[in-house]
Amino acid sequence: MIESRIVAVLALIGPVSGLAEEAQRLEEEHGPGLIVKQRFDCYLIMTPGDFYPINCGCGRCDELVRSQIYEIDGNGIRYACRFMIVCPKCGNKRCPRASHHDYQCTGSNEPGQTGSKYGPSGGYQEATR
Repeated sequence: MIESRIVAVLALIGPVSGLAEEAQRLEEEHGPGLIVKQRFDCYLIMTPGDFYPINCGCGRCDELVRSQIYEIDGNGIRYACRFMIVCPKCGNKRCPRASHHDYQCTGSNEPGQTGSKYGPSGGYQEATR
């Protein structure tokens, strides 16, 4: 599976002059077929892939997206005002699936579940995929 990667962050509101040149530069640097997604106050330019972490919302993908945005523009505030991460199936924040999209949904909000970022040690624990 090829995972998409954010390669540029462009302001949502701003002058349009220079956008065509920027798009051409990005395609020359990262290849054709770049994808654009609006997120909060910016456009995220991404490489094509089979999986787009920006669309997922699990804890792992949320951290990946935030780190890629920060790596590009150094603006930690841009993505700081975000949402609570919960399992898309059961809606619980302590479910292992809320922490990583490959983990099984347990339907439980009990603390200490293996795989949950709220696991026994407070960090991600290996879980059943």
